[in-house]
Amino acid sequence: MRIRLAATRLAGATVLALCCGEASAAHRISMVRGGTQSTYILDGEKVRIEEKGSPRVLVFDGSSMEYFEIDNENKTWAMATLRDAQAEAKALGQQLDEAGAAVPADERERAIEERRERLARWAKLLEDTRFVPTRNEGRVADRRCDGYTERVDGKIVAEGCYIPWGRKTIRKEDLTALTRFAEFLNTALANVPTAAGIDLRDGPLGRLDRGPGFPALRYDVAPDGKSGVLLKLLELQSSFSVTPETFRPPAGYTKLDRPAAVVAPALERTRERAPVPP
Repeated sequence: MRIRLAATRLAGATVLALCCGEASAAHRISMVRGGTQSTYILDGEKVRIEEKGSPRVLVFDGSSMEYFEIDNENKTWAMATLRDAQAEAKALGQQLDEAGAAVPADERERAIEERRERLARWAKLLEDTRFVPTRNEGRVADRRCDGYTERVDGKIVAEGCYIPWGRKTIRKEDLTALTRFAEFLNTALANVPTAAGIDLRDGPLGRLDRGPGFPALRYDVAPDGKSGVLLKLLELQSSFSVTPETFRPPAGYTKLDRPAAVVAPALERTRERAPVPP
């Protein structure tokens, strides 16, 4: 059942208390995607990602290509570089190859062919997606948005309500950190057979570079007309105050030397979820 793009107001999340260092303006975005509520704090090439109910905080710095995991429960943190991510991805590829060796040759070839078809659909979706305006308008998280369908070969593959790009709301360049994070994962997974060919530069929020605005409400539409993964904006702050400490491990936390454990969940999750067939 499709979700109506009606006027909706949703409660904003509590503003984080930041106290130290020189403050600067950033964007704070809270949303629900696939049933999981996440908050992104974006400032230039840096992004802080928090997931509701989890003590883990992820921080990515696109200028240095460093990926941090902060554990507020155990008061520890660890860091992984791009080289660490590539090494972990290589190990993941070897594990998958060893697991595949036990699969009969015909099943393995069938799986490879299915993989190629999925990649072909993914590439076509990225290249040929057209955003067609609808008459639907609404307000999501107290932001005005315009309705669009996403179409490939004339078929609707997604529907949504988009906040027009602008200085008073959010611009494409404000999402640079997500693009850089996608490049980080792209590079790490480039030599993993079951992930090679995936291009994640559109980020976890949809086809941002091609979209008419920021997706305040979006859901996939399967070939049978059923709705798929839902994304819904909860809060968008366009001038959120941050300090350098927002993107650093807290003072007093213990550093752990386990880069593989930091990037492994992100790599495995990315490999499992993408590409999403139209």
